[in-house]
Amino acid sequence: MKSIAQIAKSIQVTGGSVYVAPEGKNFPRHCHRNWEFVYYLSGNIDCVMDEVTFEGHPGLLWMTPPEQHHAETAHTAYRNLNFTVDLPASLGLPLYLEDDPEGCMGQLCRQIVVEVQHRRLASSSIARLLVETLLHYVDRAQKREQVSPSESVVRRAEACLDERYAQEISLEEIARECGVSSASLRSYFQSLRGYSPRDYLKTKRIEQARYLLQTSTLTLDAISELTGFYSASHLSRMFKQRYQTSPGSVRRL
Repeated sequence: MKSIAQIAKSIQVTGGSVYVAPEGKNFPRHCHRNWEFVYYLSGNIDCVMDEVTFEGHPGLLWMTPPEQHHAETAHTAYRNLNFTVDLPASLGLPLYLEDDPEGCMGQLCRQIVVEVQHRRLASSSIARLLVETLLHYVDRAQKREQVSPSESVVRRAEACLDERYAQEISLEEIARECGVSSASLRSYFQSLRGYSPRDYLKTKRIEQARYLLQTSTLTLDAISELTGFYSASHLSRMFKQRYQTSPGSVRRL
């Protein structure tokens, strides 16, 4: 098998688009003359290739070899970035990979599609370099520890909760963004973490409130508003349950 460096100069991007499908619209069985790369932006899909079926969800990169029949079964509305690349059929790419926490592969896929759609430079050196960079990310991702689909979902949910803990959050909305049902999200948290996503959110809020009590002069009302509690009294009740002491005692210490 040739290395990425050996095939870099012959890379040709032969097409690309952003695909948007409403709920219930499946993509029928088909194949391409070249490698197809599909990066999911949203939704919950079954990716089907011969006898193999796996869950498509945001942050998943699916790589299909030339002349390989495949299809998508949609459980929700979904969006993806997709493009085809003329590469050796024998290139040892995995069937799918999870993106890294920074979303680097997703950013590269978006840039590749932009080059194809708007700049019409599919065969340009820019498109070629973008695909070469993506292949290096794929190669590196293969070498790092692979996580299970359920672990990947939990990590994405934790990242969403870490970012929006101060807001009024619907766990159903978080589950939808992660491409699973709320029941599945609760099940994944319980089996992998030993607690529920709501417990994770409560812990995040109360720990942030404790940090602000220890490091700022903000009032209890202001802290409760900044950390997602309904009121100062609500924060005080939760704080006492968690730490067996009052917010005022922590501040004095």
